[in-house]
Amino acid sequence: MKSPCQAIRLRTSVSIVALCGLIILQFSPCECCWNRLPIGQRSQYSIAPRPLSPIVSTVAIEMAGWPKMIGSDLTCCRPALVDLDGDGQLEMIVGAPSNPTCYMNYIRDALWAISPNGQLISGFPILIDDSACSSPAVGDLNGDGTPEIIVGSSINNLSTDRKLYGFTNKGMSLPGWPLLLDEGDKRYVYAAPSMGDLDGDGLPEIIYGSRNGKLYACKIDGQDLDGWPVDLKTIPTDGFGGSVALGDIDNDGSLDILAYLSGGFMYALNADGTIKTGWPRLVGRAMTWGFPNEIGTRPTGEEVYVAEVTSAPVLCDLDGDFDLEIIFLTNTLRATLYVLDHEGNILPGFPFYMEDDGMFFESVRSTPAIGDLDGDGHREIAIWTDVGKLWIVKDDGTVPVGWPKELRAGGFPFKAIFKPSYPAIVDIDYDGGLEVLAPGWIGGDTPEDPSISYLWSFEADGEATSGWPVILDRSLVNMPTVDDIDGDGALEIALAIQGMAHCLHVSRNESLVNPDLAWRTFQHDPFRTGNVHAWLP
Repeated sequence: MKSPCQAIRLRTSVSIVALCGLIILQFSPCECCWNRLPIGQRSQYSIAPRPLSPIVSTVAIEMAGWPKMIGSDLTCCRPALVDLDGDGQLEMIVGAPSNPTCYMNYIRDALWAISPNGQLISGFPILIDDSACSSPAVGDLNGDGTPEIIVGSSINNLSTDRKLYGFTNKGMSLPGWPLLLDEGDKRYVYAAPSMGDLDGDGLPEIIYGSRNGKLYACKIDGQDLDGWPVDLKTIPTDGFGGSVALGDIDNDGSLDILAYLSGGFMYALNADGTIKTGWPRLVGRAMTWGFPNEIGTRPTGEEVYVAEVTSAPVLCDLDGDFDLEIIFLTNTLRATLYVLDHEGNILPGFPFYMEDDGMFFESVRSTPAIGDLDGDGHREIAIWTDVGKLWIVKDDGTVPVGWPKELRAGGFPFKAIFKPSYPAIVDIDYDGGLEVLAPGWIGGDTPEDPSISYLWSFEADGEATSGWPVILDRSLVNMPTVDDIDGDGALEIALAIQGMAHCLHVSRNESLVNPDLAWRTFQHDPFRTGNVHAWLP
């Protein structure tokens, strides 16, 4: 049986988008730190790699050939599950940024592609000179029936250039790639790029934002479209830390681009790069963990607080009017959920403010997930905050009974603040209803109080799914990606955590229903649409 979501094409009227938020911790160099090694040795393993340990579970079992060591202690990229080689099975595609500490396993940044049996796909891993911080966007850009891979990067000690990388399904660089971003000290691409047909030729283009405040759109040959890039920053430090979302928000037959900048402006742009009438909208003040990160002044003299915004907008028709609403998170001293209509007006019941826990500000860096959890025909919004709390918010801005869930117990929320997590919404137990998957942990981060990490699954009423949580062998602050990778009708969960790639098989009874994968990966699907209505053939 084929996976219900194996296809790698998107109908060109729909969007492609993804996001990866990253804060890299700077540690003091140690004897095995990569920047002390000769260049010829920097692609070697460290002298003391961490052991390969399976995940402990009775409902989700590690598949044969897994886990795989792919990188350093700090793996932040969300995997994509796509059929790269045309064999009807899905490969895991994930970037592994390196981290210069004595705990690292693989010292070079790399892009990996791994088959369901744990074997590397020919041509992978691909070593990258920059930091492989972006989650990959994957799709067929030239109509030849095979997917291409686009991934963004940041600076590391091997390179002062920031590039956007493009690869074939065999791991070869696309002609004209990588692309060197043009100017500025903050021209790196944290967030995953997007793919969508902007010029109506039937082939998707690549859309990506940089921390220099510019939004780019180019063809597979790397050439910018007419009218692009567009400079959207309002102050020198303004820029993109999160991905854009793509979709026809006003039903005019053309693709629109939704982009949220760190200074607090939400933009809606036409496919030609012009700003739509009535936009942008200034929505709150972007903050970091409830505190100002940088302070700047707009030309109007207004003082603003600028943060590394890593939350991307997502699109859904929440109110049933056949127009897409724009759903996104920001921090205005506390985590705040906004829902705007296609004209930029705030919907009744919003903004929704998440309460803090009395010790830490309830800030947020993740991106929402969308799905009809209770089966009432109205979709809910799932949010994972920086202090390890999972919220469910209904389309009218209310919180159902049983929510939120506190998924952190003890210790400073180190994992959450520096490595944001994202919920998934799928039918993980094959019962015909949707569950929310999200990480959590108990304990601190010291030898005296070691943390125990979990992957939770919750029902619509807030009760844990039978057999869950799954106990993890190392901290998980990332997002699970769920699909049927081997075509057997059962689901697998792909995880990239602390330099390890895991693949868990979730067994099923044949009498149960085929599972709904409402929000199965970061930004909804392997092409990162951020659009719950994205149509996959």
